[in-house]
Amino acid sequence: MNEADVSDPATTRWAKAFARRNLVRLSHYIDATGSAESIPRYAEDLPLDQGEMLLGIYENSPGVRSECIAVTDLGLYIVGDTAWMRIRYSDIGQVELVLPDDIELPKRKLSADRVTIHLLDGQVIALPVRGIFEHQLEGGVAETRDAYLVYNFLRRTVYETRQGQAQQGKRT
Repeated sequence: MNEADVSDPATTRWAKAFARRNLVRLSHYIDATGSAESIPRYAEDLPLDQGEMLLGIYENSPGVRSECIAVTDLGLYIVGDTAWMRIRYSDIGQVELVLPDDIELPKRKLSADRVTIHLLDGQVIALPVRGIFEHQLEGGVAETRDAYLVYNFLRRTVYETRQGQAQQGKRT
C-alpha cells in the first residue's frame, strides 16, 4: 500500500468526483456508492485495504468477473491469473487510449476498445473497455466508446493524484 494514497484525501476526493462525472453514465458500470445490493457477488473477494472505498465495477460482459475493472478511491483492481491485481493511481505513469491504425477517422474513434496503462515501474497493462455510451445531442443520438470515458477518468485522476502528492511534498 502506498502511504501517500492513504494520507492524502485529495486522491479520494478526485477519484469520486471523476467517477461520478465520467463512469456512472456508462451502462457497463455499476455504481457502488449508493446501494451495495447492485454489486456483483464476485466483488466480495476484492482485497481492499482498510478504509479503501469501492466506487464501482466496470463489466465488459455483464456478470462476468474475468474482464471486469473494480474502481476504488485509491486505484483499480483487475483480475489476474489467480487473484485480483491492484493498480494504484499513484503508481500510474501514463495512460493511453488505443486507437486502431487500420481504420480511417471518424470510424477509428468508434473502434477504441482498450486503455493502456504504463506503470512507473515499467509494466504495461492493457485494460479492455468494450462498451458503447449513447448520449443525446441536438439532432439525434451520438455514440462514444466507453474507453474514452474510462481514459478521461484515469487521466484526470492520475493527474490530480500527482498534484496532491507534489503539494504534500512541499508541506513536509
